Amino acid sequence: MTTFNLVGFLMICATVCPCNARNTDPSHQSARLLLVGGRPVVDGVFLGGLGPFRFLIDTGAESNQLDSSLARKLGLTPTFQVEMVTTTGLTHVPGAHLPAVTLASVTALHQEFLFSNLEGIHQLSSEIQGVLGQQFLSRFDYLLDFANRRLAFGLSSPQGGSRLDFARVHTVPAIETSEGRLLLDSGSDSVVLFRSIDTGPTAQIFTNAGASSVTVLPSLRLKIAGKDYRASSAALLPQSPGREGGLLPTSLFRALYICNSENYVILNPNLAR
Repeated sequence: MTTFNLVGFLMICATVCPCNARNTDPSHQSARLLLVGGRPVVDGVFLGGLGPFRFLIDTGAESNQLDSSLARKLGLTPTFQVEMVTTTGLTHVPGAHLPAVTLASVTALHQEFLFSNLEGIHQLSSEIQGVLGQQFLSRFDYLLDFANRRLAFGLSSPQGGSRLDFARVHTVPAIETSEGRLLLDSGSDSVVLFRSIDTGPTAQIFTNAGASSVTVLPSLRLKIAGKDYRASSAALLPQSPGREGGLLPTSLFRALYICNSENYVILNPNLAR
């Protein structure tokens, strides 16, 4: 049985208490982004020619996921089972392989999907039917443009912004910050730091493994590539599921370009309007 680390989708509900990256089509291809709670969501995902479906784009998730009820409707039969480790614990999840996944006219072949009830994600929106994680995203160089609401594949590396090399932790890009190495996570709405604190306000976090209570910092200053950023809140978790220091929500930036073919990211590049 394989064990996966899934640290992607994470939603904090405050209850304050006193590559191989190669595009199958090298031309510029874009999908419109819907921002749901600050997270990027796309319509127009096709699974082996079936669709379109609405999916969360989750740079912090190692695996793709599919709503279990949709998998049954599509006649997909689980062919394996994995142990999935999240920030709140461990769960056993069935899955299957699909021949192809297409979005915005780019296609990734031989894609693995885990079947889940997407409980945490449905706290955000019941209309989201699945998750595209690094299993899909790592095949491409792409631009997450929050300001202009688009996900673009096949672009040349943009000018300006802060360029940083990234390491991979469980296939997820991670960059150095003043709080240590943080995973780039479009599925999280807040900074998450894996460290302990004795007292402070608390909140509930939701992942696909369920809910857990965390301590919350009301604000946090970060320095990344010599620039200062302010996060409106941060959650503290006592243990790390890997060697990373925490999660960095991509919504902290206007846009970011992720170059999987050369392992670098550009934060807030200059983009034509």
